[in-house]
Amino acid sequence: MSGELQQKDVSGYYRRLIVEEMREQSTLNFDEVAATQWKEAITLPCAVLCGQINHLPAQVSHAG
Repeated sequence: MSGELQQKDVSGYYRRLIVEEMREQSTLNFDEVAATQWKEAITLPCAVLCGQINHLPAQVSHAG
């Protein structure tokens, strides 16, 4: 057995439950997630390269 569950292996009752559960969940827009990640990853390096920032903020040490 491969460990994968095929559609034919799930009864209609459970398929309906899964569909209903998926309908109740909010939709995740991957374009928005990617845009946020891209903006966070690229903003600081671009600002440094463009000369808008001439130094990086000091990092705070969290030594315990």
